Amino acid sequence: MASIALQPSMPCECVASDFCKPTDPSKACCVWRLEVGPVTDAVREILARTEKQTANALSRYA
Repeated sequence: MASIALQPSMPCECVASDFCKPTDPSKACCVWRLEVGPVTDAVREILARTEKQTANALSRYA
């Protein structure tokens, strides 16, 4: 499985110190500051890698 790690510039000025839990990605407010462009690029890269892996796997059985 492929992955790409993204993070906003650090250190972060906490926007929700009463909610933010840096050790829990679903409650880390810093990720809310990620810009759309890098996230979109990462998704496209993962899809391209997955497509290539799928094509390679299928070619072995053709």
